[in-house]
Amino acid sequence: MTAAQPSLDLLRVDDIRPDPNQPRHLFPTALTEGFVAGERPAQVLTTLRSESEKETWLQAILSELGHLADSVAKDGLMEPIRVVPHGEGYLIEEGERRWWAHVILLHERHLAIF
Repeated sequence: MTAAQPSLDLLRVDDIRPDPNQPRHLFPTALTEGFVAGERPAQVLTTLRSESEKETWLQAILSELGHLADSVAKDGLMEPIRVVPHGEGYLIEEGERRWWAHVILLHERHLAIF
């Protein structure tokens, strides 16, 4: 008997959320609490950009994500983002940085990556 192969599906970026129980958060929970309130990723990204005007560590993270977004736009996604079903959407199991890169591409640079 062979192990089942994982499926690869295209999902809407807005249907995916970082797992609040994931111990390795990219951003502090207080900065992404908009997800709990039902905000879309683009709205949370706008809040993060606003907060980064005061916090250099946050500027650095967003800059790194911008470079990753450039790489994804140029070369595509080399490693899929692993998600698990959760309610009406999905939670990220692996690949939060790659997911944020896609949020940047879709909502700030208006590029669709397939």
